Amino acid sequence: RKATIEERDMYLNWTKNFHYTDSCILTIAESLNKKGGMKALDNKIFKYHNLGLYSSQEIEDFNKNKRHYLTLAKEICKNLGIYFENLEPVVDTYLTNWLIKGFSDETLEFLAKFCFKTSNNTLEKMDNVLNKLYKQGLVSMPAISQYINDLNEIDNNIKGIFEVLGLARIITPRDRELYNTWCNDWKIPANLLSYAVQISQGKSQPFMYLSKVVSNFHEKNITTIEEAQKEHKLDNFTKPELNMNTRSY
Repeated sequence: RKATIEERDMYLNWTKNFHYTDSCILTIAESLNKKGGMKALDNKIFKYHNLGLYSSQEIEDFNKNKRHYLTLAKEICKNLGIYFENLEPVVDTYLTNWLIKGFSDETLEFLAKFCFKTSNNTLEKMDNVLNKLYKQGLVSMPAISQYINDLNEIDNNIKGIFEVLGLARIITPRDRELYNTWCNDWKIPANLLSYAVQISQGKSQPFMYLSKVVSNFHEKNITTIEEAQKEHKLDNFTKPELNMNTRSY
């Protein structure tokens, strides 16, 4: 039969906007086995466009690996602690994009476990984690393992600070951000940070007090314990009272 106006618009969209060739469109059409008509073909082409598949070979390879992708998606969801009866949306929306960026099966399974442990146990949150890693050029398993080891070291250091301050709580992303600012951006020496922790003991909201102490060091370009003691006119490891506005309730 003759094509309708709507079907001609579909064809123009496939060829002009999506840049599919006639031969590729025919290959996709044949894969439908005469089921669903032009609407099914339009849905299939739109799906391949979203997946970034534009040649017959890319589409063929994707379909050959479909069973493997479903198995991998199931394992990722298992590691995240979630369940989907239909895994095709997981493959189409997330998994294919992760694989295109260069993450291996092993890396994705490892990161799914990492996301579960760090309360990023949804596909959307895992996607955010992977996007951050990708922007930093961290795709291979060795690079990501080193990155996570560095994070664990930071968490251990923050736990040590909490113990000195008498805090019993979880480490938040805000805590990590502050610690990273102190050590990496402001270059506060380890011994000076340790001194700041010591003089923050016993204070109300000691971690907030510590942040103010370290900020004061940074603003006044204090880099040694001697300079800090001179600034506050204190002996070693005594507890200064900073000029802070307070209010009693």
